[in-house]
Amino acid sequence: SSAEYLAHTHAGTVAYRAERYADAMLAFEAARSLQPSEALPYRYLADLYWRQERPEQATQVIRALAGVMPDAYFLDRLGSSSEESGFPGLALLFYREATRVDPAFPSARYNLGRLLLQQGHLAPGVSEVQEALRLYPAFAAAHEVLGLAYTEQGQFGAAVAEMQQALALQPDLTTA
Repeated sequence: SSAEYLAHTHAGTVAYRAERYADAMLAFEAARSLQPSEALPYRYLADLYWRQERPEQATQVIRALAGVMPDAYFLDRLGSSSEESGFPGLALLFYREATRVDPAFPSARYNLGRLLLQQGHLAPGVSEVQEALRLYPAFAAAHEVLGLAYTEQGQFGAAVAEMQQALALQPDLTTA
């Protein structure tokens, strides 16, 4: 019933805020079993599995969430939220799933590439940012990030070209 579902999600959020993660997980698993088409339990479960260093389960929950809510923008925002919460690895999972749900969504490609670059994965990071720019050539921040990546690789001509493009699109980019 919806009352049971609401009781479990409430109990889950209360336990989560109190950092009683095992209790939160039980409550959200119960909520998910009652209302498998609701996104909220999946969001918390992905976070909880990640906190428990169970990335395979987090990945499965995110994949299931994408089945319930196949919206790349939504998944991309969850990635940004995970990043802001200090979980870049979890953010990567959300960004990857967003690009799987909609390969032509530039923001998810950009965020995935930017985060891969931050983690030192230059080739796949550059590739994702380039794909974001192929999809949306006027993406100033993507030109800037690509310019920084080229600088790190010693490709200064390409770096300058990307920074100039970034500034032409958005003159107030301070890094560029």
